[in-house]
Amino acid sequence: MKENYWTIELEHINPKSRDIANEFLYYLIKHKKSKNTVDKYRRVLGKFLTEYSIPLNLLTSNDVGNWFDCNYGNKKDNTKIFILSTLASFFKYCQGEEYIIVPLIKKRWRPRKPKLLPKYLDEHEVARVKIHAESMSLRDRALEYFLLSSGCRRSEASGLNIDSVDLKNRTAVVKGKGGKLRDVHFS
Repeated sequence: MKENYWTIELEHINPKSRDIANEFLYYLIKHKKSKNTVDKYRRVLGKFLTEYSIPLNLLTSNDVGNWFDCNYGNKKDNTKIFILSTLASFFKYCQGEEYIIVPLIKKRWRPRKPKLLPKYLDEHEVARVKIHAESMSLRDRALEYFLLSSGCRRSEASGLNIDSVDLKNRTAVVKGKGGKLRDVHFS
């Protein structure tokens, strides 16, 4: 990578916009962003500023939206999110430095990423855990079986007190996320 890897040196960009973009990229370096991140931001901003050679203060959200749709409308959601995040960071910086007055990125442009289902062990993995638990001490084996049958998080199990466990009814009161208490059942 060249020494000033973060500078945009393209000739056919509005000189004022190029200076502002380079100032923003230098700001990222000062805030300890990685070289890779700064380089990606530089490429996105270089592409955007090449196609819009008008001064930043004359840009509208329609200009940005049209550019985004033309260049990234058919890309994957992760790519869209990265491009919009890059532009949003740049325009937020420009607003803070009073180069532009109004925000140019609309929140509704961001694609919605579906929430992933939690990962769980399949029956073969559970069997392997149980086989491995047979070689553990009685205490550790009981803890393994408790975790498998109750579905508790590690932090919840480590916070258990003997008073919290009811062996007769096979229940326990655990402190979950946010300090909320909840009842769990175990086999």
